[in-house]
Amino acid sequence: MLVGVSGGADSVALLRGMAAIAGDRHFRLVAAHYNHRIRPDADVDQRWVAGLCESIGVPLVTNWDVPEDLGDPSTGEAELRTARYEFLTNVARNEECPVLCVAHHADDQVETVLHHLIRGTSLRGLAGIRAVRKIEEGLILCRPLLQIGREGILDYLGELKQDFREDPTNQEMIYTRNRLRHELIPLLDELNPHFGDHLQELAAQSAEAVEFHTSLVEQTLAKGVISSDLHQVRLLVTDVLRLPPFLRRDSLVELWARQNWPRQKMGSKEWRSLADLLELKNGRLCFPGRITAERTGAMLRLTREQ
Repeated sequence: MLVGVSGGADSVALLRGMAAIAGDRHFRLVAAHYNHRIRPDADVDQRWVAGLCESIGVPLVTNWDVPEDLGDPSTGEAELRTARYEFLTNVARNEECPVLCVAHHADDQVETVLHHLIRGTSLRGLAGIRAVRKIEEGLILCRPLLQIGREGILDYLGELKQDFREDPTNQEMIYTRNRLRHELIPLLDELNPHFGDHLQELAAQSAEAVEFHTSLVEQTLAKGVISSDLHQVRLLVTDVLRLPPFLRRDSLVELWARQNWPRQKMGSKEWRSLADLLELKNGRLCFPGRITAERTGAMLRLTREQ
């Protein structure tokens, strides 16, 4: 099993927890650290993670043995996330790990659902972060800490007397998630201390509905997708148009997810526009993330600029 480790509290707790059970559960554990090279102390984080892994006997794979120039600090969160997951997926393949574990937790779920609501979302967006999902054939993404809150994670690290790295960007209010975490969520907690629990329950119920809808969507896409690669999908729209409108939109969201294309700026308006394009004989639209949708004849072509 592969575990992504940034050096922050969440991923360190996940690493320590998985290392503690690996022997009894009979699985081989490998750690991976992606160095974005955005912050001047990024190489310090990398060396710290390497030291931790060595101390507990877990092999580590990184993308930079010796970081050199810093990365572009203007790179957006979506692009950073995409690069990180591409790296982790490649490591999982190379290390023959069928399971990739990352450290999203219950507080992340609350932030994610709120974020989706603010920018406009669907039932799938209300479902928030999925505990388990298939990345590709032979590889699943797992989030073992999704039912555990940040406080529980810190308590666990305290019991182990395990330190961790603090990312200073987590305090910068230029990032939407940080404003949710430090400003909006504390206010909502004042209105109702159980707000977070209620939102997680809503996410769980939405996930159950989405799971049922997804099975219908997958059957339809299995017939409709003609070809796909990292940068393009070609889809015959006939069977998709037989679905009710909300499942047509879900089909397009599922295609986006399969491609691992950025969805942060795809709100309800964008998904509706894309679904409306299915009903036209010809048309072309541009979407965030340098993605173009073109309808010609019975086919919809989605292309992401390289």
